[in-house]
Amino acid sequence: MKKWKEIFSYDFYRYYSKKYKASYYFLMPRQLKIIYWFRIFQNTTGLRKKIAQFIFSIKKKRNNNDIDKNTHIGHGLFLSHSGGRYISEDACLGNNVSVYQNVTIGAEFRGSRKGSPTIGNKVFIGPNSVIVGKIFIGDDVLIAPNSFVNFSIPSYSIVVGNPAVVKKTENATRGYLKPIMEDLNLK
Repeated sequence: MKKWKEIFSYDFYRYYSKKYKASYYFLMPRQLKIIYWFRIFQNTTGLRKKIAQFIFSIKKKRNNNDIDKNTHIGHGLFLSHSGGRYISEDACLGNNVSVYQNVTIGAEFRGSRKGSPTIGNKVFIGPNSVIVGKIFIGDDVLIAPNSFVNFSIPSYSIVVGNPAVVKKTENATRGYLKPIMEDLNLK
């Protein structure tokens, strides 16, 4: 298992395009502090884990973000703007995902899509979007603002509207994702 600082360095890089140092904590925006405490909670044990869980719960409530402590989130998470996000407990987010304000990534509780979404790598989720059900969102997908997605989306696609319309395209997220460490080989 990777150490929390190593995982968090990918998240930090998405905001500042440079490597993380402990002295930067007080300069970080609220959204990044939520991710910081989430990473410590998920990747430590003992007293440090309990303290991180307590601070994480305060930070997410204060900023109107409901991210469950058991959600699986890959490295390089970018939360843009304050508040209004809900990410279900069983949801799984890949690496380098951008989640904007007022986004719901939630579960369906009956029917063939009972469960929570699995979201691939390099995905942009625009403001006011809703993604529900046990569906799979592929890699390099752009979900436009105000979209409602309740079916699986293939990789390399742009999703627009309600009901959602899917358009296949290479490099769907080019220009929409903040810098990614893997792209620059700065691990």
